[in-house]
Amino acid sequence: MNIHKCLRFTSATLLLATASVSYASGPWYAGAAGGSSSTGASIEEMHPNLVADHGAINSVLSKSTSSTGWKAFVGYQYNPKFAVEGSYTSFGTYSSEVDTAGDGLITTKLNPTAWCLSGIGTHSLQNKFGLTGRVGICKWDDGFSSSVAEPIAYSDGFAPVVGLGASFGINPNLTVRAEYERYFGVIHGDKEADLISLGVAFGF
Repeated sequence: MNIHKCLRFTSATLLLATASVSYASGPWYAGAAGGSSSTGASIEEMHPNLVADHGAINSVLSKSTSSTGWKAFVGYQYNPKFAVEGSYTSFGTYSSEVDTAGDGLITTKLNPTAWCLSGIGTHSLQNKFGLTGRVGICKWDDGFSSSVAEPIAYSDGFAPVVGLGASFGINPNLTVRAEYERYFGVIHGDKEADLISLGVAFGF
């Protein structure tokens, strides 16, 4: 995770939102968040046809399964306990570089993204704090590319997302949010990707 990038992103978004707090808050809100993304996918799960099409893996030269991710969202707060939210998430880039027995050096890159619709429940605590839970469905695309051009059977589809988080209301217009989310199946319909993020939501 690039901590400095995340802090700069969150600070800039917070300043932009704070500059607009003169408007009255309504049921709609929008915002953005940034943080650390990761996947538990193996080399073979990142590139499903690797061994079958290119031979055994002689050596793994590099593998990166974490990156800087971000998301933008807009939602409607039906009541203090429930909201519906649409979002777009980019997980950054995961990559691998391996030497294979059949075709030599092969580089694989994944740039997963997801459009999601979620229901969010909030349990309010004292002092403007709240705990949140998320359940939703996403249209994902894993952004697969390889140094050897080839089709991959599952590079987009639908899969669920779940999340847990915490929020703090700075004022009626502005909320700071921290959240952990798991996006199932965004790697070839099989492996998950996680996003831990910090962001802000602005009511209007």
